[in-house]
Amino acid sequence: MIDYTYVECTSAVMQALRHFQSQFPEHQAVEIRETLQKGLDFCRKKQRADGSWEGSWGVCFTYGTWFGLEAFASMQHTYHDGTVCQEVAQACQFLISKQMADGRWGDDSSPARSTHMCRVPSHRSTTPVGPCWGSWLSGTLTSVCWKGALKC
Repeated sequence: MIDYTYVECTSAVMQALRHFQSQFPEHQAVEIRETLQKGLDFCRKKQRADGSWEGSWGVCFTYGTWFGLEAFASMQHTYHDGTVCQEVAQACQFLISKQMADGRWGDDSSPARSTHMCRVPSHRSTTPVGPCWGSWLSGTLTSVCWKGALKC
């Protein structure tokens, strides 16, 4: 079986390694540090020019950007004294620029999606714009805000 490397998986592994490291700081510390840095480097390379990350397992760009931000937050790349690294600032600006007037993002998760974020019309009732996805994303961004990645 062959699979590809995804930002979602990389970010999730980074978060798990950081949690493990907090519980067992001396266990394979060098290897974990190197792996975390490689994960961050991968996420850095995968970030798109508009600040987003393309998701592969969920609603495309909002989902991918959530995981990209979580990867950076796991490495303490969050807002401190009003400043943050360029990657996080670009990702935050991307999310803010794509939010619709009603608070949703409306990212289209259709299999035929293109290489850029497609808006789902407000009148179309689909999962990505329904209350479940809206609540999930709002909760996600609130979580990232609490971690300090976003300047809210």
